[in-house]
Amino acid sequence: MGYTIDFSGSFQLNTPLQPRMLEFLKKFNETRRMKRNVDEAFGIEGEFYVLGTGSFGQGNEPNIIDFNNQPSTQPSLWCQWTPNEDGTAIEWDGGEKFYHYNEWLCYIINKILAPNGYVLNGTVTWQGEETGDVGKIHVVDNVITVAPWDEAETVMTAENVSKFSYKTGETTGYMRTDVVLIIDEQPLAIEASKPVLGEAKQETNESVRFAKWLAIYTDEEKFTQAPCRRYNKHVYTIDELYDIFVAL
Repeated sequence: MGYTIDFSGSFQLNTPLQPRMLEFLKKFNETRRMKRNVDEAFGIEGEFYVLGTGSFGQGNEPNIIDFNNQPSTQPSLWCQWTPNEDGTAIEWDGGEKFYHYNEWLCYIINKILAPNGYVLNGTVTWQGEETGDVGKIHVVDNVITVAPWDEAETVMTAENVSKFSYKTGETTGYMRTDVVLIIDEQPLAIEASKPVLGEAKQETNESVRFAKWLAIYTDEEKFTQAPCRRYNKHVYTIDELYDIFVAL
């Protein structure tokens, strides 16, 4: 059971995604968003963690706090927005039961794309199973306007976006723009910085390869709708990253 919505169209990027960003967003789409106890390099409650094992990242791992709850900064367990093949647009992945689609779009713009200098523009239409559940999502320079056919338009920002919990019946805010993901596209010879021993070699190298991308950036000023903002940067050193990920 569940409710299925179909989407048509895509949001165009101002420039094609760089290789690491393209791979990260694909893995982010393909893995279940579960609350995890991992290093802060992966954001709040592991919100940027894409290294899960098993099918769709759902392997039974000790760092999972709650299999059925996403990190507090995210609207649901699955983000079904994904890059197209050549990394020039963001589109629906075609999967069924995509819930909180507007909230997820707001999330990936404000927490991932905009901090890395990407700007979205375009219109996507939706059609739900119920008669009248139809509308358009307009994005102009990273600003989202949701336009149901029978209701007033709503502009979604990181300040006013919220999520509804079916478990508690409460509507709460969730967006945290004080911690965002910055992906470093510059190559680092981090795997060669220290020897990796034993059977964990392949897994650790995979973790370290992803660690090259991660840095925590913190807002200096109140959020605005501008697509790019200033950040105080804390970048992990090679030794810090190595120590973090050999401990996984």
